[in-house]
Amino acid sequence: MIPVIYAGNETSFSSLGIGSVPEAISCIADEVRNQSNTLTLVAPIDATQRDALSEGNIILADTNERLRRQPYEIVKTEESLADGRIIVSAQHAAYRLRYSVVRQISGTTVSEVFNAFKTAASMVEENGFTFSSDIATSHAVSYNYMSVWDILHGTEGSLIDTFGGVIEMDKFTIKLNSRRGQDNGVVVPYGKNLVDLERDIDSGDIINGIFPVYSSGGEITVTGTAVQYSANASRYSYKRTEVVDFSNQFGQTVPTPAQLDAAAAAMVNGQGLPQATLTGSFIPLKSTLDYQDFGALESVAMDDLIRFYVPRMNVDISTRVVATHWDVLRERYESVEVGDVKQTIRQAIAAI
Repeated sequence: MIPVIYAGNETSFSSLGIGSVPEAISCIADEVRNQSNTLTLVAPIDATQRDALSEGNIILADTNERLRRQPYEIVKTEESLADGRIIVSAQHAAYRLRYSVVRQISGTTVSEVFNAFKTAASMVEENGFTFSSDIATSHAVSYNYMSVWDILHGTEGSLIDTFGGVIEMDKFTIKLNSRRGQDNGVVVPYGKNLVDLERDIDSGDIINGIFPVYSSGGEITVTGTAVQYSANASRYSYKRTEVVDFSNQFGQTVPTPAQLDAAAAAMVNGQGLPQATLTGSFIPLKSTLDYQDFGALESVAMDDLIRFYVPRMNVDISTRVVATHWDVLRERYESVEVGDVKQTIRQAIAAI
């Protein structure tokens, strides 16, 4: 696709805009799941539409092979007379939600919060975006004088932190769904289109036993009957036990020793194994010249489930796409990254 420039107030993109940038040297769309969605365009310093490549204007370009014709607002330009090039940095139009301020919103579902975004009483100003979600779980949340962006992406207490899910930015529509990707049976074998694969194994924070307690007024008032062990405890030469206070979980309701045992057993269940993180990057076969006539056989996009098969590392695992790097001009991926980040038991303990 040849990138097209539009004025910053464009919303329909039905016209030819200010003009295209056929002289573009490169144009890459980078998206990281639930974090960022940016565009970098490099063009000759004397490109026809050089003056239109200015802050505030919009570049229309594809994010990946499924999200086509997306608006990216120019936020920075760098020029070099020696190189004879201009480097343009842009962000998806959804970043404008950083400046959309909420007065007061409360609800128990994502949909309730999204519906509040549409009401004048909840918003300082109208933002022009629409929102949707398929997440049905319930949690009480409230937000006061925050940006919509922080409510979506912020860390503690944000919608993603509370309800989970994956964000999709599609023009001026924001979707927060339980899953965004697909499982198309894509397999990345060793020796074909695999670029890199890294696996980190960390056993430093392993806990395989919990002794539960309940405290009130700073004093421990109830304890469990015994340490609750993970089924994986026998893998190690010694027990790795930690005392865990379940006061926040039970609140003012004083638990019985049996209830504490049950809470500890539920927390330690499945724990006691080294923390393994898999990070890989590959080029989808559809983006290689040898397979360009067989593109329909392999389609990859954000959050898709990908299987890695690498016998040399004893790896045969499926994990999800967490970052895509799309070559807008050539309409193919530069690379795709996958990863699998799991919560450690220490993180779970800190959260209660």
